[in-house]
Amino acid sequence: MKKFVSTGMSLITIFLFFSHNALAWGPQAHKAIGWIADQHLTSEVKYTLASRYNISSLERVATWADTVRKKKHQGPWHYVNIEEGELFYNKDRDCRKGQCVVEKIINFTQVLENSTSSNEDKTAAIKYLAHLVGDAHQPLHAGNHKDRGGNSIAIQFHGNKTNLHALWDSGLLQRSYGKMPRYAKRLNHAITPQSISEWNNLSTEVWINESRLFAMEHVYKLPGQLTKEYIQRSREIVDLRIQQAGIRLALILNQALK
Repeated sequence: MKKFVSTGMSLITIFLFFSHNALAWGPQAHKAIGWIADQHLTSEVKYTLASRYNISSLERVATWADTVRKKKHQGPWHYVNIEEGELFYNKDRDCRKGQCVVEKIINFTQVLENSTSSNEDKTAAIKYLAHLVGDAHQPLHAGNHKDRGGNSIAIQFHGNKTNLHALWDSGLLQRSYGKMPRYAKRLNHAITPQSISEWNNLSTEVWINESRLFAMEHVYKLPGQLTKEYIQRSREIVDLRIQQAGIRLALILNQALK
């Protein structure tokens, strides 16, 4: 992987292309995913979330899992690192102990579907799902094991030293994000019934393999300089993955809590 060295012109280009609606998986991205999901919950599930689990909005709990991850040593729950060169997730190879985002989403969904689970456990499961479903759709949360999902790939952005994972996870957000829920509303408005039908897949392995494909075919193909084409495609991927995550989070809860 070539190291990226920014120039004055490249920084201007970056700013122009990220100034309107670019977004990465920082807190606001998770809130956008939660906001979109809120719009696609059934009225029955909305009532259940509020009355039984004291959750009036998925947007409000979408960042909760990040607030407890260090204290509870749950960092690995938010991603899965895959062996370099491999195009698909394999549990026996990539998540032997089940401590990765793929298996945790499956586990917490099972908690919701289990009639013997306590309300306390189900409440926690909903909060984790509101966050982890979003994480599974971030391409570098299915990055290479060798470079720790892009964390070991040094780059410069707006004149500051950072890394590829941070760029996609939160770096793009800092200078470009509009107030909520304007961004989420725009994304949600663009979601069609056909899109919902196409994204109607509750297989977490499918989601992570989608992220893996985006990582391998685009994210890791970082040019020597951040080009207009790379930035534009990145924006398109970010928008799509946030839309898909919001719809799929709603689908999970509509099915598990109906």
